[in-house]
Amino acid sequence: LDDALFDFYHALYDSKESVKSMVARARTMFPVCRDPDLVLCISHNKRILVNKRMNEAKAPDNAVKVCATEGIQGTTCAPQDMLLWPQMELIGCPRGRAAKHSVVQGVVYTLLYVGALSVLRMKPEYGDEEIEVPIEEIPYLLRLTHAMCYYTVQGRTIKDRRIMLIDTDHPHFSRRALIVGLSRATCSNVVHVAGSEVEILGREWSI
Repeated sequence: LDDALFDFYHALYDSKESVKSMVARARTMFPVCRDPDLVLCISHNKRILVNKRMNEAKAPDNAVKVCATEGIQGTTCAPQDMLLWPQMELIGCPRGRAAKHSVVQGVVYTLLYVGALSVLRMKPEYGDEEIEVPIEEIPYLLRLTHAMCYYTVQGRTIKDRRIMLIDTDHPHFSRRALIVGLSRATCSNVVHVAGSEVEILGREWSI
């Protein structure tokens, strides 16, 4: 963790300035980038939208589409259609599936093989277990990780990924959300703070 990033967000804890002022300073110090790996947002609806857009934009030509044909009652983290390819990351979310196929809630997996029986491996910080999951089950057992909500990313250290904070103009955006977003990164050159409109992956998005 570099000193510039730590000093910036650590000073926010005791700051008397408004959230708007904090955000303005953060945007200046951590300007937007066009190709983030992870976008942090306020709502699950926004998370689903950004995941869809980034999944489509990042997918290689040989990506395999898998559709979520049924919903899950009583969950905000609903399944969604996905384009899948080797080496992408997915996060375990087996809600309503009784942890089928040994998928662990909240654990990030790397997709090693895409096929009728797909193979995933835990990221090293969680372990080294490999699991096999029928491809049609993936949307119900795992979720895309192009975008996540601020409150669900707390406690995670995001390594080697460019992080974009959005929804910073949202009425519910808070000092805590800003600190959480900034402190997920390990250095200041991989964290970026956006406004209400930002260009991501070569496209101008109103987000």
